[in-house]
Amino acid sequence: MTQATSDPAPEPKVNSEGSGVLFLAWTPISGRSVEIASALGGEAYCDFDSRLTRRWLVPLRYVISAVRTLRHLRRTRPAGLIVTNPPLLPGLLGYWWSHRHGIPIVLDTHPGGFGAQGDRVSERLQAPHRWLASRVDASMVTDEHWVSLLESWGGRGIIVHEAPPTWTVRPAGPIQGRPKILFVGTFGGDEPIDVLFEAARLVPDMDIDVTGDPRRCPPELRDNLPPNVTLTGFLQQDAFSSAVDGADVIVTLSTEPTSVMRAAYEAIYAGRPLLVSDWPGLRQLFPSAIHVDNEPEGLARGLERAVSSRDELLAASDEARVVQLARWESQLAALRAVLLPPHDLHRGEVPVPGAGPRRSVEPERIASLPLSRPTWDEVEAWTRATVAAGTSATLCTVAPFQAYLFEHDPDYAACLEEASVVLIDGEGIRRVVSAAGLDPGPKMTGRELAQRVWNGQMLGDLTIAVVGGLPETVERIRSQRPGWLVIDDQLPPQPTGPLVEEISARLRDGGAQLVFVALGSPKMEKWASALSSEHPAVYASVGGAVDTAVGVRKPPPSWTTTLSVEWAWRAVQDRSLIPRLARGGSVLPEYLRRARRERRARR
Repeated sequence: MTQATSDPAPEPKVNSEGSGVLFLAWTPISGRSVEIASALGGEAYCDFDSRLTRRWLVPLRYVISAVRTLRHLRRTRPAGLIVTNPPLLPGLLGYWWSHRHGIPIVLDTHPGGFGAQGDRVSERLQAPHRWLASRVDASMVTDEHWVSLLESWGGRGIIVHEAPPTWTVRPAGPIQGRPKILFVGTFGGDEPIDVLFEAARLVPDMDIDVTGDPRRCPPELRDNLPPNVTLTGFLQQDAFSSAVDGADVIVTLSTEPTSVMRAAYEAIYAGRPLLVSDWPGLRQLFPSAIHVDNEPEGLARGLERAVSSRDELLAASDEARVVQLARWESQLAALRAVLLPPHDLHRGEVPVPGAGPRRSVEPERIASLPLSRPTWDEVEAWTRATVAAGTSATLCTVAPFQAYLFEHDPDYAACLEEASVVLIDGEGIRRVVSAAGLDPGPKMTGRELAQRVWNGQMLGDLTIAVVGGLPETVERIRSQRPGWLVIDDQLPPQPTGPLVEEISARLRDGGAQLVFVALGSPKMEKWASALSSEHPAVYASVGGAVDTAVGVRKPPPSWTTTLSVEWAWRAVQDRSLIPRLARGGSVLPEYLRRARRERRARR
């Protein structure tokens, strides 16, 4: 997609009504982002400091844009993102934000983003582009060629062209005096400006206005302009729509076969005769246009034909616009399906099954993990029902490290599959659930479960037992909760028959109904599973949560939870946790990818 309008947004604006989808663009041209965001009921945010265009200042411009973009994201908290590519950096920033907050993200990838259109910087960045494209929800592209390439990368491509413009022009009238030709461009690497200038010399009876920053025009061409060519400079939106209004013919050219020029769409929307490069894709999209080879003689002949057959071209403009609008509506529907969850109540849509909180403790499959989304009242009711029935059950909690174990430890995976309740314990897993388009429900951790029971907020009338725990924890439980049974034996990583029978007998003798297994993963899940087969009770694998609940270990400060950096605080407090935190973090991208695929499949 060649963006060729001239409506920059030097100072980003915040939509006072709030935004669902946010379209980020680090470019001087905001028309595309504004129009597509508006069609989605969202907001466009364009950031480009025109004072920092020299090559050596570009890194500084990117730093400034990154800071401004993050500030805007924090302020608006969008429900979905579209990010223009190139440049690739805002796409990476947007992916980090979407990964962190569990929202969908789509790249708006122009052919230049694949290294086409003479974009040498993007050409060198194809490795990170491929990595990113395989992880975002989709990439908006110009044609099937790029869709196929993305699929070979493990990504998804959807064809999205141009929304109707926000500006309007008068109906085209008869030519007054010399024909006025508007060439819409940016002096991009795929625009054959030299061909245009040579063709201009062959049609001296026409006036040709050329848009775009003249500083980007090659000096040898700029210093030797044909007398009938005017460089208009970079046109702001009002000036650009005025130029379209006054044009008799609109021209836009590209040497890139897959490019779909924005200006071509604008010409059809405006009801103006169109002349474009002769590529198969453009012939299919703009059958009413005049198609020319990118060489001076052919272009000059095309201009003469456009002027001589202008009435014919105008007669076909209404039908061309209807076809183009229908195509856009179809493309918009595909984009909505990726970005806007079907249970978006703000838009008055009906929730789909599974989108809201699940009213059951029973685990459901999310990104391959068995996960429950209950409330504390439901957990308490389930626990009491299990105890009353005299049966056994296990309750597990899953944070990123447990997700890692689920992939790498078959015995642990079997324990998790057998669990009756699997609480989402950890911000990383909550993001996975959100990425699947589901509500993770209230935050429910093993630490909070142990804390609630310790404080008597729930299940206080049951007989409680603790298997494991630090020596100080054991001592504190025995002194402050003498009715609790504590088994602090040093247990091996793998349960053994005689030892399981011995521990089970002690639990049976103590009448244990709720057993906190505080041994650390995957040891505690394996012991809970083994013990549950011998003595009927509810076995909750909560690890060090008991140490925190009784006050032996400090709980994380509230600000670490607010900022989602509880993991970092824990790593500082106990460096032995760093390897397991790293392992947990290593599998999150794959789980997020699975979750997003599941969301797309449900739609």
